[in-house]
Amino acid sequence: GGVYQGLPSDCVDCHLADYQETDDPDHAASGFPTDCVLCHAATSPTWEGATFDHAEFQLVGTHATLDCAECHSGGVYQGLPSECVDCHSDRYQQATDPDHPAAGFGTDCEPCHMASDPSWDDGRYPHSIYPLVAAHVEQPCNACHTDCELCHAATSPTWEGATFDHADFQLVGVHATLDCAQCHSGGVYQGLPSECVDCHLDDYQGADDPDHPAAGFGTDCETCHQGSDPSWDEGVYPHSIYPLVAAHAEQPCNACHASNVFQGLPSECVDCHLADYQNADDPDHVAAGFPTDCELCHAASSPTWTGATFDHSEFQLVGAHATLDCDSCHSSGVYQGLPSECVDCHLADYQNANDPDHVAAGFPTTCELCHSASDLSWDQGQFDHVWFPINSGDHRNLECSECHPSSGNFSIFTCTTSCHPRSETDDEHDGVAGYVYSSAACYSCHPDGESLFGRTRPGRGSDVR
Repeated sequence: GGVYQGLPSDCVDCHLADYQETDDPDHAASGFPTDCVLCHAATSPTWEGATFDHAEFQLVGTHATLDCAECHSGGVYQGLPSECVDCHSDRYQQATDPDHPAAGFGTDCEPCHMASDPSWDDGRYPHSIYPLVAAHVEQPCNACHTDCELCHAATSPTWEGATFDHADFQLVGVHATLDCAQCHSGGVYQGLPSECVDCHLDDYQGADDPDHPAAGFGTDCETCHQGSDPSWDEGVYPHSIYPLVAAHAEQPCNACHASNVFQGLPSECVDCHLADYQNADDPDHVAAGFPTDCELCHAASSPTWTGATFDHSEFQLVGAHATLDCDSCHSSGVYQGLPSECVDCHLADYQNANDPDHVAAGFPTTCELCHSASDLSWDQGQFDHVWFPINSGDHRNLECSECHPSSGNFSIFTCTTSCHPRSETDDEHDGVAGYVYSSAACYSCHPDGESLFGRTRPGRGSDVR
């Protein structure tokens, strides 16, 4: 336009379009400054002769031969890492001469590899502890760096008998049967993860009995699977919240955990066994008003429901009662409010007793005065004969009627009728003043069954007292 005064003098004033359209690299996307002379010399015949001053990371050796995009992929030029291992981690992991991870080498590449080296193979370890000179310089590292004793015993007849002390990760169960390469693929022996899920994530995600991810199971495999297990199928969940015993121990997980629901399930018996409670008929639990607290009668360790034992603490079941069916006492399924006195159930037994006749004898209806709850039959009744001891001698073998012959009237007794004839007692009482041959007189002098005299008759070695 014929304008010669006041025109701008910076490159970008005329070459902004060149800046914006440049794509090798994309200047705008890379955030390059618009000060063109930083890379483009005014004396350069074309734009292609640009040279960037790579001051922050000197481009020497192999780096000097690379295209920008090999390091600046995606057109990223700002904020890239500058440590060797940031770009060369794969080379470190895959190095085999020597094996860097196995040897425990650090990831600081510069001690061995110079930036000016034309290749990695030119790296040289600064062997300061043992300087390598003469023939040693020509040796490969593993010619000297092989601590054979770690795996090979001096007493072993061959190299094949090597045994590595796998202390960091004990090899038991299935792991003990694997080849080294199955875990140490690519010859990597250092820095491998040691958590089960690091190698067995696929097993976790593919588990369907039960479905581990759907059930919300954690990835801490050792919770259920022991390192010594011969297979995953041996896994046993520590069912600590609800211990699995007896019949529960035999159930598959989905018997209780339908639809893979493992969290928040109820833990009371009746939550799963309400139908069993409602359908029980021996006895009918609902009609009897039994509580739904199943553990009162059914032990978790019982293999079946039929092994129930009720704690009959209000009325102890001993003797003959222990052998009865429930409905013998709880007829019509009535279990609440039943009487507990013996005569409430055994009045007929009391009224029909004839040896002796309890009613005629005026016996009380307090059965336990003579009959113990632990007795197996009524015949084991024992009357406490406090008025006259009959627990020893010939008296203990007598029937009640032998002393009480008057049709059940036990206030009438006889000593003379059957047991002590006059011919015997007269002779025994020779010289006893006031002697009378009668049952009342016998009891008057012998209330405890013993003689008022000595153990022998008078005149036969004892004193009359």
